[in-house]
Amino acid sequence: MTEHTKPVHAGYTQIFGWFDPMKHQIECDFDAVKKRIGKGAKPSNRLAKLLFKESQDVFFQSFIETTDRVRAKKKDKKEKKS
Repeated sequence: MTEHTKPVHAGYTQIFGWFDPMKHQIECDFDAVKKRIGKGAKPSNRLAKLLFKESQDVFFQSFIETTDRVRAKKKDKKEKKS
C-alpha cells in the first residue's frame, strides 16, 4: 500500500500480499486489508474486484464502482458504385 500523495516509487507503507496476473493467483491477508480500509484507505476499483472475486466477501463488493456502459452506434457505410 502506498499513500496517494507520495511518488510512485517512494516505497510501500505496508505489503498485504501479491497478485500474479499471468496465473490469475492472489495471496492476501484479507483481515489486514479490511483493517486498513476501516481506517480510511480506499481500494482501487480493480483491487476491490480482485479481493471480492477471491474472498467472496460482501465488504469488498461495496467498493466496486459500476458504470453504465453506453453502446456506440454503428456508422452507416455507404458504398458508392462507379
